[in-house]
Amino acid sequence: RACPSTSELRALNRHWGFLTRVYLQGRRPAGAKACKGRAYGGWRHRVLGESQRRRHFHQSRRRSPRVRATQASTMADGAAGAGGDGGDEARLAVAARLKGDPEALNEAEVWEAVAARFPPAAAPLMHAQLAKFEAEKPYTGLRILHNVPLTFSTLLKIRCLVAAGAEVTAVEPEFVPSDPRAVAMLRRTSVRHLPTHAEVEAAGEFDVVLDCCAELAARTTPRLGACELTQTGEVRYREAGVTWPVISVDASRVKRVEDALGSSDGFMRAMRFQLPDTALDGRAYVVVGYGKVGLGIAHRLNELEGNSVTVVERDAAARERAAAAGCAVVDADDAEAVLAAVRASWCVVTATGVHGLMSRAYGATEEARAAFAGKVLVNIGADDEWGSAFTEGGAVLFDGRAVNFSLEEPTTIEFLDPAFVAQNTCVGVLRTVAAEAAEGAGGVGGVRPLPSHVDADILTQWAVAHPEQVPTLRAVVGALM
Repeated sequence: RACPSTSELRALNRHWGFLTRVYLQGRRPAGAKACKGRAYGGWRHRVLGESQRRRHFHQSRRRSPRVRATQASTMADGAAGAGGDGGDEARLAVAARLKGDPEALNEAEVWEAVAARFPPAAAPLMHAQLAKFEAEKPYTGLRILHNVPLTFSTLLKIRCLVAAGAEVTAVEPEFVPSDPRAVAMLRRTSVRHLPTHAEVEAAGEFDVVLDCCAELAARTTPRLGACELTQTGEVRYREAGVTWPVISVDASRVKRVEDALGSSDGFMRAMRFQLPDTALDGRAYVVVGYGKVGLGIAHRLNELEGNSVTVVERDAAARERAAAAGCAVVDADDAEAVLAAVRASWCVVTATGVHGLMSRAYGATEEARAAFAGKVLVNIGADDEWGSAFTEGGAVLFDGRAVNFSLEEPTTIEFLDPAFVAQNTCVGVLRTVAAEAAEGAGGVGGVRPLPSHVDADILTQWAVAHPEQVPTLRAVVGALM
């Protein structure tokens, strides 16, 4: 038929991102031929050959060589099987049913399917935590509110909390869309599911909030406290002046694995997914922000032959580190120099964690915005760092949201593994903090880092499990230990 149905468009948007929006806006991608009377997919088939189309469709499901080597079977829709843990045929059979209707699975089958998709070889730390929690039930009786992007990998994290005996309520974050199939599977379990934040206040009281981007900071007051995953959320909790303890995973060395390695890997996969016909080498890039995420992206872009990378950064020490890594540097406060670098570039990537920064700093006038015309504009931060001056016209890939979330697997499980384990561990840390406060051994409110011994223990476990990644991590963010 001439037009896809609503459900088909949703599926297309999940897999094709930018091109689906082009279809909805009544425009064709550059170089695509019109296909009168054909559905949206006609454009795609005319632009790419069938083999190319299939290859790009599965781009987001690729694993690292280590994980591919330990996962012998491939499940439907590009999900890797469980070849690395003894080839449990029963679990693989359940996992294969993911291609069908998730509503057909019961709770036990859901958790078996999740474990089959992410076996111990892929997520050794979470599987170790799962075994420990199942044996000890450390969180029995605790009510946990979970606000982390709902993807298949997040289901394994939630499974650990359920195994620990906690009563888990999972709410869908607002800053990125949830994976509908992951949500459908979650709804087949005992975990309470809240589609929107508006339902949180009516959901009752919670002992612990496991948050992302501090979206729940003003929604509920946890009895023991909260644990925040991101830098954006840490800043928001500090600004909110909350009276309960908040542990920041972002301030830990563990988070460097996800931010520096995982986000840069997701960025590269998403760029190939969004721009499948475009070479990423031999280009000039501008990376705005040189924190954990920005330096990881700059490192990956510099690895491609013929690329030049200019880092825009306000902090002088960060500019020195970028220069030492082979990047050109520009002071973020020198607007003219920034715009000159943009004019000479092919792609501009934001990685600052500051909402709307580009509109405020470099998009106030039409002349300034003209410097960005025709450039590939990308955001990798949790917030929309471009702002309305750029995103309203559809100029930024994936509508200004973090581009890796255009993939089914925004960050692969090997990089999420330590940060997810750290946040789950914080439930016990918060209970200890509350007990110490009750005995008068310390203050209660405010943001604090992940305890150093917890940080070091998790990082050591990950380094032992992934020795091939340690040199890269050292090269990107300095000494590991």
